[in-house]
Amino acid sequence: MGAHSDILAFLDRLSEMGSHFRADEMDAMYTEDFGIWVLTPAGAVACITKEEMLQRLRSLHEAGAPPLLMERRVLRIDQHGDEATAIMFRRMSDHGDPVYLALHLKKTDGKWRAGSKTVIPWPNRDNSLDFLPPGVR
Repeated sequence: MGAHSDILAFLDRLSEMGSHFRADEMDAMYTEDFGIWVLTPAGAVACITKEEMLQRLRSLHEAGAPPLLMERRVLRIDQHGDEATAIMFRRMSDHGDPVYLALHLKKTDGKWRAGSKTVIPWPNRDNSLDFLPPGVR
């Protein structure tokens, strides 16, 4: 198997369960202190707790919501021992904007678990290098 195959398998399983709102199965895939860090429209950072996320998934499941899109591209995985970060492109709806995800993982008892997730709007690639000073590009 290729590099990071165990992490890729974890990400596939997590995406499948999340896209179908299977909160009870997902619970064990997250650390107890898991949080989703989101950039708000006001430019602040807010945290959605694990329990808030799981409750939202349960509500969507109970309401019969259609599954989320499975569109996802893993752009990079950095692994350092029992910790890793997966950088991903993710689109969950035809009606919503894509997002940039940084999923921070921890391996405990031989299994990967999500420790936190950072979500920001997908950058405009036409000017994505504009944060660098002139002459550095």
